[in-house]
Amino acid sequence: MFSHYARVLASVPRWSIVPVTRRQYVAEHSYFVSLYVAELLGLSIFDHWTAERKLAAIKYALIHDAGEARMGDTPGPVKRLTVNRPAFDEVEAAVTRGMGYTDRNGFGWHVDSEIKLVVKAADLIDEFFYLNMEASMGSKIVTNLVQQVEFRLLSALEKLPWDSDPNCYFSARTLFAEISEEAAALDAGIETLSNNDDVLPAGGNPATGCTEQARCGRDECSICEGIPF
Repeated sequence: MFSHYARVLASVPRWSIVPVTRRQYVAEHSYFVSLYVAELLGLSIFDHWTAERKLAAIKYALIHDAGEARMGDTPGPVKRLTVNRPAFDEVEAAVTRGMGYTDRNGFGWHVDSEIKLVVKAADLIDEFFYLNMEASMGSKIVTNLVQQVEFRLLSALEKLPWDSDPNCYFSARTLFAEISEEAAALDAGIETLSNNDDVLPAGGNPATGCTEQARCGRDECSICEGIPF
């Protein structure tokens, strides 16, 4: 229990063969994958899953790359070109079990194939967001990688059990479109407080003639313009 290897993951870099402007580490990646797994499981196509199974999926997402505390982050091209990928995966699983992540401690490594599909989709969602942010920050090198991960992400989303709820508002493509919109919003920049937020007293500001309440919500106001937030 309380394996110290979890702390090591905060120092294990991802994208080791890709020049990036901001290095991402495995612990950060695992956090976001877990978050996106939880969001995917909120879709109605997973309503038939038990709460225990959903929790198992989130736990698996947290440790799906735990073996990299000892093995490092193996570049994707190496994994895809490995002659015996199942053997590679078993070595990684054995390393993870050796670090203490076992069923006994509530972190099952041998989960079913459907859980792995959800975690894989969430993994690619994190890659998609990260690479899009890198591109928006001026890294032209990752542009081609963004196109590659788009294809792989859509393919992973299509493998989710959409037929379990024919009335689901989403489909693989509509979900991909929503993810793309969120990535575009992130690329546009983080929102900041507008000039007139939190500066007006209740009832408005009699000195300027403004009758709006505090937090009037306007980004541009001829009366409040110039008031620092």
